Amino acid sequence: MLKSPLWLIILNNMKEESEKKNIFVRLRNFIVNDSYSINRNLFNLMATTALMGGIFTTISAIIMHFSLSVIAFSAFIIITSLLCFFIAIKLNMQTFANILLVVFVNDACFPVLYFISDGLNGGMPLWILLGLVATLLLLRGKTCAVIFAINLSVLTITIVYGALHPEILAPMPNKLLATIDMLMALIIVTLAIGFVFKFETRAYENQQRKIIDAMKRADEANLIKSEFLSNISHDIRTPMNAIVGYSEIAIQNCDDRKKLMDCFSKIKIASEQLLNLIDGILDMSQIEVGSLKLVETECSIQSVLNDVVDILETEIQGKNLNVQIDYSQLWEDAVICDKGRLVQIIQNVLLNAIQYSYANKSIYISVAQPAIDNEQGIARTQIIIRDEGCGINQKFLQKIFDPFERERIAGKNEVSGIGLGLSISRKLVQLMNGKIEINSKEEKGTEVLITIPFAIQTLTEIADDAQQDEIFIKGKRILVAEDNSLNREIVKDILESAGCVVEEARDGTFAVDMVNLAGEGYYDMILMDIQMPMMDGYEATRIIRSFQNEHLRKIPIVALSANAFHEDKKKAFDCGMDAFISKPVSSDKLSRVLNVILNEDKKREFVAE
Repeated sequence: MLKSPLWLIILNNMKEESEKKNIFVRLRNFIVNDSYSINRNLFNLMATTALMGGIFTTISAIIMHFSLSVIAFSAFIIITSLLCFFIAIKLNMQTFANILLVVFVNDACFPVLYFISDGLNGGMPLWILLGLVATLLLLRGKTCAVIFAINLSVLTITIVYGALHPEILAPMPNKLLATIDMLMALIIVTLAIGFVFKFETRAYENQQRKIIDAMKRADEANLIKSEFLSNISHDIRTPMNAIVGYSEIAIQNCDDRKKLMDCFSKIKIASEQLLNLIDGILDMSQIEVGSLKLVETECSIQSVLNDVVDILETEIQGKNLNVQIDYSQLWEDAVICDKGRLVQIIQNVLLNAIQYSYANKSIYISVAQPAIDNEQGIARTQIIIRDEGCGINQKFLQKIFDPFERERIAGKNEVSGIGLGLSISRKLVQLMNGKIEINSKEEKGTEVLITIPFAIQTLTEIADDAQQDEIFIKGKRILVAEDNSLNREIVKDILESAGCVVEEARDGTFAVDMVNLAGEGYYDMILMDIQMPMMDGYEATRIIRSFQNEHLRKIPIVALSANAFHEDKKKAFDCGMDAFISKPVSSDKLSRVLNVILNEDKKREFVAE
């Protein structure tokens, strides 16, 4: 009766066979591996052959009862072969290991074996042949020529001396053993040389295959580059059309100031977008390597959409399209995001909708915020862009986000582009922790749903939208804490132009001392730079907020920083700052923010709106 179930015995046998196979595979990979250089693989083959030859000779000497000196010498071959492996692998001295191996084998090992194995009557001629071939394969240049000449001379002298003095040759015990020795030498040498040439052939074929693959990739890259260069002109031409078009309108309406200002405003928008487009050509590679970072600032969703529609107005009018935008479900328009990247996302999607729409049709854009988390300050925002165009083939829909992919549609050959728009848009949306989905039916149109969780703006960022004619900061005394003298001068000039009294502090420590010494009611506000050498703005704010005097403790403090990320703003508010202004500082932005902070009644009225 079996002590174990049959299936368990079979499973164990399979496991043992698998382990044996793994050992063989590991041994083969150790000797010959594609990751090694050709010279390293050849050395491994030759050293392994020498090692196996030493093992075979030792076993044969023991079986045939050779003298102890013969057995010791055969063991020395094994030790020397292992030493060569150690020098090549552990010490990483491949060339020295190659020289040591061929010199030892040809100039020491073979002459001794020649005399103790009956000279040319055994397998020595084949071993000598292998040794000389190994020298040619393992060494290069002058080293190879010198070592090969030495080896050939030593072996020639050995053979000639053996022929002149046959009495010193140790004869084989019998012809059978001599035949066996010759056959074993024939087998091992044939396998070794066969493996060498097979490996050389394989290495050559792999190299040729890599060259062919590289040429194919180069051809594909050239094709993509040619298509890229031929198509990118359209994407650059889009904002250029706006710049040229509004420039013409401005020239024709030189006397109409309102028209001129409108044209200049739109030219400015298109120019900025053209610059973003040029920068965007590099976005794909930056995104792939993870080097692209979002620059989050205060932003209006409505202004972003309106700007994109203005940029694409020439394209829209060219096809007589009706663009309808629905903001009825937009509850939090002021959010924190990378405005330039959001413009890029929407423009890529809207431009596709325009290009693949039929003339005289409509494009519908709706913005909704189905979920707002006031505690976390997050508004989950959905932007839907739907057209009445030709739609997208379901097969192509599966690869629509792949780089450089563009669908070829009959009758739509005029549609151009570089095939990166949607791919970049999806990557950017993912960077914003959102997602983009596309639903489409042929001849029915396409709907693109963009969902992004935006951070809701704080008081400071909302203040940027205050009316410019409601400025009440004249006569206010403001302390500017800024380590950069040029920045201090700019802010001071802006404030003094608005009628403020300005005092300066070069560091957070000076700002703390000046506030403490001035007493209550002296300063109306502090503009605090974040990064300063001795004491940063965060620490200075925490100290001021810890003052015992209640009036000093409650002085409004506004952060000034070149860092506009959401976490930087959160850190500023957490340490007690009332507002946050990102650099570069404009006069309008600074005046509006200070107006809201310094005028409590106006602030409450504005926030209520």
